[in-house]
Amino acid sequence: AADLDPGCGDSYCSLAAVTAALGRDWEKAEMLFRLAIESNHSNALALNWLAIVLLVPQLRFAEAVDAVFAAYDLDPASPEIGNEIVWVRICCGQYGEAADQARRIVELHPLFVEACWSLAVAESASGNHVEARAALDRADRAGGPMAMTAALRCFADGARGDIEAARGNLARLEGWEDASAVRAIFRAWASAAIGDVEEGIRHLEQAVDDADPHAMYVEVFPPNARLRSHPRYPGILTRQRLRRLSAAASREP
Repeated sequence: AADLDPGCGDSYCSLAAVTAALGRDWEKAEMLFRLAIESNHSNALALNWLAIVLLVPQLRFAEAVDAVFAAYDLDPASPEIGNEIVWVRICCGQYGEAADQARRIVELHPLFVEACWSLAVAESASGNHVEARAALDRADRAGGPMAMTAALRCFADGARGDIEAARGNLARLEGWEDASAVRAIFRAWASAAIGDVEEGIRHLEQAVDDADPHAMYVEVFPPNARLRSHPRYPGILTRQRLRRLSAAASREP
């Protein structure tokens, strides 16, 4: 598509996302995102994807916030872009602000399941466990049974210390009717939630093998937190050409 129409920013945007997610070629992906933006400075999609696909995994938080808010300014009615602001805030460690934004999106778009997921993670990471469970109940009502919801229930259960409930939701995942819907990254989060870090890291390695996009957020997405102490974890970052978020590095944009 880019060859047929070099001025088509969306083709560069899609190619950039594939380059990042499949090849972890961050430099080339950024060049392609910049081409997409240069071809159309009003391309909200390119700015949005630049933030979440490239800048957040690269721990470039201030740039990610600027890019996602620039996308929002171009398309303030988009619930998807609003939800990506929530995602960026979660990855920046701004859980309270993320939860506030997610609540607004959920109220405006009650059937938008992704916003319910974001709200659940933000609330759980903030220690608001009752609210996190309510957000996941809302996700079930909006979208029906989904493996992502079950995986995040494991995370929320583990975060509030209810390991038996986490084990129950892990058992749900293990017996899921459509086994292909249960991605390795979901099993990694669920295993981490019950404290089985060895099993969690094995599934996380499989998620990297599968080029699962969620594996790019290992350093910043709360469900991965317990896996970061495993001796093989640095190798997961190396394989994805990702940096470690040092204790001295601020996530404040």
